Amino acid sequence: MKKQQLLLPFFFLMLIGCKTQNTTKPVEYAFMHFERDGGGQLDFRVYPGMDRSTVRIIIARYNYQEAKEEFELKINGQNANAFNAFYRTLNGQTTIKGDYKHSKGLTGTWSHFYFVYGDHETEVLNPDLRTTLSAFETSIREKEHLK
Repeated sequence: MKKQQLLLPFFFLMLIGCKTQNTTKPVEYAFMHFERDGGGQLDFRVYPGMDRSTVRIIIARYNYQEAKEEFELKINGQNANAFNAFYRTLNGQTTIKGDYKHSKGLTGTWSHFYFVYGDHETEVLNPDLRTTLSAFETSIREKEHLK
């Protein structure tokens, strides 16, 4: 009988532990950080806009030069999927985990997508999400004053 009395609290604690694991809230990110190293170097951040039809872009470096450029980007037919993916990822509704592997080559160009909360950057390794978010880089490179 004593063994059963000792095991009962143990099982109760296990049940509570399992229940709290399922109620973990997904991370809500503050912004996205993009870096391209190698040829075509670019470093920028994407912040949420006033609503889901805009984002705020801050360019830190462009072609190995300090840029300190900030502008609003509006949703359009070419970047609508990127906007949707960005806002869904910010709210923890899209997985950033995946099987993407960076090239081990000594020369070339490498792109890194991170979502940031606090002072933690988590790299996007979901290949489909990386492809979708690359529309932000395309939009920035198409800006007339950066050409």
